[in-house]
Amino acid sequence: MAVRGGDASRGDVRTLFRRAGGQIADRMRFVAELVIPEEGEDALSQAARASMTYLQYELDLRYRPDTSIKSMGALEVVRENMVHINRSGAMTRLGLPHKKSWRDSVIRGRRTSAYISTEIEDGGPVVALHADSVGGWGGGSPRRVPASSLPRTMLSSVNNAAEHRTLVLARQEMASWTQLQLEPDFVARGRRSPSEVGLPSLLLDFRCRKSTATRLRLGAKRAAS
Repeated sequence: MAVRGGDASRGDVRTLFRRAGGQIADRMRFVAELVIPEEGEDALSQAARASMTYLQYELDLRYRPDTSIKSMGALEVVRENMVHINRSGAMTRLGLPHKKSWRDSVIRGRRTSAYISTEIEDGGPVVALHADSVGGWGGGSPRRVPASSLPRTMLSSVNNAAEHRTLVLARQEMASWTQLQLEPDFVARGRRSPSEVGLPSLLLDFRCRKSTATRLRLGAKRAAS
């Protein structure tokens, strides 16, 4: 695994973690709140209707040394949770101005337990995947897996709408997200050659283009007046 835009020969997953001086963090945490569609379908065209449409997903990853693989280490799941957020909590949790009528139209459903949870058993984290079938609110025995043995996140393994309808929709929503990826070795440098554009020069070019566009709009307004 290599960090894009960096030195591909390093192939060390530790470059993904925060570095402060000579110290490198060994854990990273992600928290995301998302509003998902109330209806959809899985990869086999089975209908999925979310039991709750406002969710919070938490994922903690840890660096695990492993000299037997080329990446000089691996990522290990140490905590994974997916819970619902009720309408009463949505009023203060939604990070945008909105009206109650809009909130009630998108925050829908009912849920009484977590979709994914993590508990400590015998000194180690165990990730549980809870049922979410039509007509129930999380009943049945959850699938429990020691976090250290997970090859990937529990959420990424969900694909059956009949058993995990809400998580299927949540996974599809998260898969549709786009990102601005800043390459570590690319951020701090300027242009090294006429064909290469570093981030500083790219931002300067964007600023100049924005200023030029503003002047053109002002000039057009004055000409029309």
